[in-house]
Amino acid sequence: MTTLYKARGYNFTRPTVKPAATSTTELHGNFKMNGLRMYLRSVGPEPRTGPAVFYSRRGDGPYYQWRYEEKAGQWRGSRVNVSEFAPRELLMANWKNVPSALQAKLGEHYLD
Repeated sequence: MTTLYKARGYNFTRPTVKPAATSTTELHGNFKMNGLRMYLRSVGPEPRTGPAVFYSRRGDGPYYQWRYEEKAGQWRGSRVNVSEFAPRELLMANWKNVPSALQAKLGEHYLD
C-alpha cells in the first residue's frame, strides 16, 4: 500500500507501513480510527461477575478503562495509570464483542 504525498507542487508516493499491533477499527457510524486497540482483563480463577470492563488505547497513548454505569445508563471512561494495573494482564478484545453503545462513546472520546 502506498500513500500519495504532495510537497512543493510535486507528487510522490511512499509505502505506508503500520506496526503489527496497530489496527484500523471501524467505529459505530461507519468511520474508521487508526491505532485503536480494545482489551479485556484476563480471566482469573474466579468467574467474572457483573458487566464487562473494557480497556482502550490508541497508538502509544494512555490506557482508558470503560465501565457501564447502570444508574446513568451509559459507558464511562477514566484514564488509568500503568502503575495501577499490569498491562500484561490485558487480552485483546474482539471488536465484535464491544457493545455498540461503547463503540459510539469511543468515537466521541477519540475524536481527532
